[in-house]
Amino acid sequence: MRRLVLVLVVALGAGPAVAEDLAKQKRTCGCAPQRLLDGGQGAWLDDDETAARIVAVPLSYFEAKTSLDAASALPTEDVDLAGGSETGRHRLVRVDTTALGPDDRVALLRAQEAFPKDVQVTGPRPGELSLDSLWLGPRVKRERAGCGTYESHAVLFDAGEQSPPVDALIVEQGGRRAVVDVRHARTFGLGRVDVCGHGLALAPGDGPVSITAVHLASGSRVGPLTFAVHGGQVPVPQFDTEGDNPFIHGLGDAPGLGHDEDEAALTTMLGVGGGAFAFAFFLWPLLRRRRRDEQLVTCPVCQAETMLDVLDDKTDGMFCPQCGKSSVFIQVQADGARLPMVIALDEEADGAPTV
Repeated sequence: MRRLVLVLVVALGAGPAVAEDLAKQKRTCGCAPQRLLDGGQGAWLDDDETAARIVAVPLSYFEAKTSLDAASALPTEDVDLAGGSETGRHRLVRVDTTALGPDDRVALLRAQEAFPKDVQVTGPRPGELSLDSLWLGPRVKRERAGCGTYESHAVLFDAGEQSPPVDALIVEQGGRRAVVDVRHARTFGLGRVDVCGHGLALAPGDGPVSITAVHLASGSRVGPLTFAVHGGQVPVPQFDTEGDNPFIHGLGDAPGLGHDEDEAALTTMLGVGGGAFAFAFFLWPLLRRRRRDEQLVTCPVCQAETMLDVLDDKTDGMFCPQCGKSSVFIQVQADGARLPMVIALDEEADGAPTV
């Protein structure tokens, strides 16, 4: 009995620590965050220890900081966009906002946090989804810090000018189907990343890949749009799309895929920074000498006036160029300013320094 109680205590005490550790892993990898969609009418939520709640937030909370208790949670239901498709631990839900008051807002209350985030106002039904372009990159194997190794197709797309944003992509390949968060797609492509628990686990071998873009609140979608995939080559779209294929013209991968480009950029930045430091180190003495601070001094012996550059090291200790019977000494002040002091060397002359 004692052993059983000890195990239960340890397990219960480790809950928050496990959630915090998992959240840290996701942040390190760069997994798509939990977020609200379309004014709180939908959301992408994690289905694990880091899961967030969707809550109704009254304006009084912001004015008087009232508490957000369990009664403020809004009901949600999982959304299956394509019949039996997988979302993994990062799932798409629809939010029931019928109980919202006129001054209520919708917000995310994340695990282990006391304050709501991503506060939104529910708005009218948006327009229909449209796409200007959709391109798919070749299948590649990547390794990303904090994420491990994964296989994926990069994807790039642009919604129409008057279109609402794309919320999700329905992806089918090799008899497998998954609904992918667009933030995951922009970072990792369509493939599954185990740390995130999200993406399509690509089937072995070649085969067409079809993609359907979806906007949740309006229920509108574009697709399926099919790509012919042949080992290592840039997939060919079987539909008309605007502009040139960026993967054919050297893009190679979507932004955020892998670290090859990051390493190259870092090497370039270090090289440029090192070169700039070396250039400044060797050039600074020359630039410093070329700076001038000219001041007019008067010889106390012959009364000749001479314009001297007090920043020139040769000025300190020089003799009067007219009579040679006085000498110039440079006095450095506390603030770094340089003042010339002219002292007569002739005993019969007035030896008071002249500035």
